[in-house]
Formats: sequence, C-alpha cells, structure tokens
Amino acid sequence: MEEGKNSAPQASGAAEPEIKLEDDVINAILDGYNHPDWNLVDYQVSQGSLAGDNYTSVIYSLKINMENSKSGESLSLPLMLKVLPKNEFRLKLIRDGNIFLIDINMYKMVLPSLEKFQRDAGLDESEIITP
Repeated sequence: MEEGKNSAPQASGAAEPEIKLEDDVINAILDGYNHPDWNLVDYQVSQGSLAGDNYTSVIYSLKINMENSKSGESLSLPLMLKVLPKNEFRLKLIRDGNIFLIDINMYKMVLPSLEKFQRDAGLDESEIITP
C-alpha cells in the first residue's frame, strides 16, 4: 500500500503539513466496503474542515482509489472521516461526556432505518440513499 498523498490546495503560499493515516484505518474502511475483487491502488487525504471548525473531532477528506482485479475497472471512493482529536484534554471531555453518542446512534439506528424505509417504499437501487 502506498502512503497517503496530500492533495489539499495550498492557502496563501504556506505549505500544509502532510496528513498520514495509519494503514489499519484504511484497511478497516476497505473491510467495511466488503468487495473482495477490489484492490487498493492509492489514497489521498486532506483536511476536511478548517482549523477550529470542530472542537470535538478532526475531519479529513479521503479519496480511496481502487481497481477491480477481475475487470480492471477503476473506482474512486470519496469519503469524509471523523476521528477523535489528539489533544488529551479534549479527548477526556469527549469520552467522559459521551459526545459521539449522537453520531453513533445516527449511523447504527437512523441511517439503517432510512435505508430500510426506502427499500420498503420500492425505490430503485440507484435512488436509495445509504451511508
């Protein structure tokens, strides 16, 4: 696997520091995608929001490029990745206050229910909004 490439635009001539994600983060995303015929080609990661926008998390914009081992077809997955901050004080506040409970409930309960509702309503697969 290649290391992450920073594809973020440069602001006012200042170089943005390179952002690196651990391989296990990328592998977990690909495992969740669950398509064994698709192999990672590379990925680019950049800031997903401006500094100071998110006190309780860090948002990254991630683009994962894959190739189908059988057909040779290319696929690009644009994703937003929300992670815990590295600051120990903020981390303690988040963990003690269960700050991510709303997010967790959204992904575990609300979005799957929305997807089921759309399927039950007979929407075409191409019209269904999924996480």
